[in-house]
Amino acid sequence: MSDTILQSNDVMDSRRGDIVVGVDGSDESFAALRWALGEASLTGQQVNAVYAWTHSWDMGSQPEDEERKDRKHDL
Repeated sequence: MSDTILQSNDVMDSRRGDIVVGVDGSDESFAALRWALGEASLTGQQVNAVYAWTHSWDMGSQPEDEERKDRKHDL
């Protein structure tokens, strides 16, 4: 295994990709989204906020309370 030395322009090249953040309606995920947006404003990157939901047969059609619905809507 060889050691790899990154030069400053290599680091900048790796920062040009999108920032991807998962958002599930929790306070922690919104904190992550806020961080990602702040980071993107500094670096010029795009933010991809990912929200996924899967149906759980024992929880009904949509296992959300009103606060989570409002948060999802705001996204």
